[in-house]
Amino acid sequence: RAIRKEDPEGTYITKYDLSRLKYLFLAGERLDPDTYHWATDNLGVPVIDHWWQTETGWPIAANPMGTEPLSIKPGSPTVPMPGY
Repeated sequence: RAIRKEDPEGTYITKYDLSRLKYLFLAGERLDPDTYHWATDNLGVPVIDHWWQTETGWPIAANPMGTEPLSIKPGSPTVPMPGY
């Protein structure tokens, strides 16, 4: 949300070569649908919300990109990760 607030049109993004960017993983706070759509539209790559805590050491819920990708539902980290 902070990046979207500072760069609502996505103009700063065009200053950088992002041709090798495959995914954008976001964590820390819930990825709200408006920010999801902004990032998807401006980056052109899958935007993955994942939920985890420092104590867990890895995501608890996410869209596992190392396996077959699942459809993305804005506002949801998708599914529990193996082991949970």
